Amino acid sequence: VPLRYREIEGRMRPIIKDSLPQTLREDLDNRALSGYADEIQSMLFRACCLFNPGNPADKCNTLAEIMNPTPCGSIMASINGLKKWKAAHARCRELGLDLPDVSTRFNALSMLVDASLVQDVHVDFRRSTLFMHHGLPDVVTEEGLLDYIKFAEGNLTKLLSEGVNKTSASQPNSATIGAP
Repeated sequence: VPLRYREIEGRMRPIIKDSLPQTLREDLDNRALSGYADEIQSMLFRACCLFNPGNPADKCNTLAEIMNPTPCGSIMASINGLKKWKAAHARCRELGLDLPDVSTRFNALSMLVDASLVQDVHVDFRRSTLFMHHGLPDVVTEEGLLDYIKFAEGNLTKLLSEGVNKTSASQPNSATIGAP
C-alpha cells in the first residue's frame, strides 16, 4: 500500500472490520494471527463473496426448498407452500442452477399439496384421472409435472374459495385436469 494511503487504510480497517459478520471477523483475526493481515480491498472482496446473490448457502437453500418442502396439511398452507416452491424454481434459474430431477420435484410437490387435494372426493377423483392420464407417479415427465402444478393451483384456489365442505357436493369437472 502506498505511503499516502496507509493512514486512510489504518482508519478504515477497524470501521470495515466492525461492520463484517462475526464469522468473517474471526476468520480475519485467525489469518492475522498466522501472519497474514488482509488489506482493505481483500476484506471487502470477502464480504461481497459472502453476501452476493448466488453464494453457496443461497444455492443450497434454494435447492433444499425445491427438494424438501415442508409438508402442508391445510389448504392455505398448501397454496403458500406452492407459491414458495415455484419462487424457488425461478430463483434456481436466476442462479444458473440445474433443476433437480423431475421425479424428485414431483415427489416434493406431492408432499406440498396431496394432503389438501384429497380432502375433497371430487378433486381427488380428478387428481387420480390426471395421474392415470400422465402415468404418474410411475412415469414422471416435465409435461405431467407442469399439468399437476396447474391442477394443484386451480383446485387449491377453488377449495379455498368454496370451502372443503361445499366442494364435496360439486360435480367433477374434466376441464380442470388438463386432459384432452
